[in-house]
Amino acid sequence: MGRMLGRLPGAREESIEETLVAFREVISGTLEKLIAVPCDRTNTVHPPAPYVNFAKVIAAINENAGAPVCSVITLNYDVLTDLALYSHNSLGYNYGFENGGNGYVPLLKLHGSLNWGRCLNPECRKIIPWHIGQYLRDTMILLPNDNGTVELRLASRLRSAQLRHCDRAIDPTPVIVPPTWNKTDYAPTLVGVWQQAADNLSDAENIFVCGYSLPETDSFFKYLYALGAVGRALIRRFWVFDPDPNVEGRFRDLLGPASSSKFKRWPDTFVDMPNRLVSNLSIGMTRAWKAASA
Repeated sequence: MGRMLGRLPGAREESIEETLVAFREVISGTLEKLIAVPCDRTNTVHPPAPYVNFAKVIAAINENAGAPVCSVITLNYDVLTDLALYSHNSLGYNYGFENGGNGYVPLLKLHGSLNWGRCLNPECRKIIPWHIGQYLRDTMILLPNDNGTVELRLASRLRSAQLRHCDRAIDPTPVIVPPTWNKTDYAPTLVGVWQQAADNLSDAENIFVCGYSLPETDSFFKYLYALGAVGRALIRRFWVFDPDPNVEGRFRDLLGPASSSKFKRWPDTFVDMPNRLVSNLSIGMTRAWKAASA
């Protein structure tokens, strides 16, 4: 769609860019208002309970394997997974375009993130994240709502975060890709994240999908999966967690006959997925999951 806009008679490049910025601001502002996290009396922020369990099941799988083996690929812009991995004492995350972070969970956000700015140097354009830990340290006072929750204002406060790169302030408009637009327009910025996602899919023996229904219009993920399937390690499980039985046919078509026998749909939401994984992967006796259940 981004390329189509460029061909509209009389359309100015400046007006197209202004529209893109406005869309990003609407998306980020809406998400910030809709998503709130618990905050206790000590001014400590906690991930919502489903995300706590999600992080702990990742730790349990890693412990059971004896090494860090889990990666997270997400299409979401929000920072709830980031917060959960940051808050878990044996985890942490790496966005895939940063140095270091060995042993951290690769958190590959294919559509960008509310806390990502971008270098304004046209020869650089590197993504500059405002990490959740840094945000919490910079935000000294949080004012919980009456229900004991706070909004994480990373996107709207990127401008005041004083992040810099190439000796200049970053572009404070969050790096987020509207899902219906041509993603190739964002390739110079996100291609490294997409490549790591394809590499991780290629190495994966177990793929668990939750909260994604593989809509017919999403050709991007289909291409990414096809790229990752080249030279794939022998897949053992491809499980989809979704209450809607209609998603099963779409995923079976994606997998093809070779991997179809490894496919299973569980009628669970994200809330129930961690317990289902623990009970069916025989990882419930690990120290990490005992801590999760304590």
